[in-house]
Amino acid sequence: MHPSIASLGIAITLSLGLSLEAEPSDFDHTHAALTGILELGVRDGGVDYAALGKKRAELDAYRVGLHARTPKELAGWESEERLAFWINLYNASILEAVLAKYPIESINDLSKKDDSIWDRPIIPMPAHHPGDKKRSLSLNNVENDIVRPLFEDPRIHAALNCAAASCPPLQAEAFVAEHLDAQLEAAMRSFVNDPLRNRYEAKKGAAGLSKIFDWFASDFVDAEGSVKAFIQKYIKGDGKWLRTARIEFLEYSWELNDRKQP
Repeated sequence: MHPSIASLGIAITLSLGLSLEAEPSDFDHTHAALTGILELGVRDGGVDYAALGKKRAELDAYRVGLHARTPKELAGWESEERLAFWINLYNASILEAVLAKYPIESINDLSKKDDSIWDRPIIPMPAHHPGDKKRSLSLNNVENDIVRPLFEDPRIHAALNCAAASCPPLQAEAFVAEHLDAQLEAAMRSFVNDPLRNRYEAKKGAAGLSKIFDWFASDFVDAEGSVKAFIQKYIKGDGKWLRTARIEFLEYSWELNDRKQP
């Protein structure tokens, strides 16, 4: 198709008599702005929020660019581009929520009675809301109403960062469509083998797992048949012992994943 024609948007009539209009986009799918921010603030498995505060203007500008995307525009993207978009949106949104009230001790400090940070409509993208097109999105909307049901990839639980100490660490780069599969694989493998978040005692036939494998068990079961089978794909060494292992779920720390400069 000639570029000048594509830029105008073309109405495509489907055999069912429906019409979809291609929408032009100048969106940066490399998410370079977010990577620049993360490279400054992410270190040692945590986030240096004091340092990240120096990039708050850049973070705001990046978020504004995300918020401007329409459902029609996203519909024209590849699946990997859409998933990378939603993961980065979630992570950028939680970073801004923390920076707006920093310093805090716990991500739960952002919640009040009957006003959870997870259910608060903090993302001004009502057109994408699954139920109320006049309401902004919440973090739970993004995770549980969009990312989980639309993409059905349990590896996202190692990519979405809730700013808590027990959450899988925030990556020091944005997720991008070109490398998304490799990024998700690396994030999940690192999380499964992180001794601070999952503990294995093969000789005793016991494992202490992150509560994430409990809260979202159905996602891992749907993918591999069981939580143990899913973990076995990623654990270092021969994980056959996991099949009969005793499983306990570790206490989840909601302390802020803060890493201050020495």
